[in-house]
Amino acid sequence: MDTFEYQEFLKLAADASNIDIDVLEAAGWDPLADDGDAFRLATNLKINVMFLNWAVKAKLHNSEYETDWIDYGRFNGDEYAATRYAIVVAAAEIARNKMK
Repeated sequence: MDTFEYQEFLKLAADASNIDIDVLEAAGWDPLADDGDAFRLATNLKINVMFLNWAVKAKLHNSEYETDWIDYGRFNGDEYAATRYAIVVAAAEIARNKMK
């Protein structure tokens, strides 16, 4: 993932949570790298996470938007990184849906 895509995911995740990205960046918020930030994001947005032997799936379920289980992250040896990625991509999907 390049730097632009990384920053875009963070901005969309912040937008989904209705949080000012500048405030989050000043605090060092990075749910793609920090388990605690990712957990709080998933909890805030009611993102369900399911683990399979090879991947992480997320289901977006909040009062505004719901999907079927979506395959977001392959483990590739790091289940934690795959889980953080799945949560952030799910949050970005919520933000994109809000923009429609």
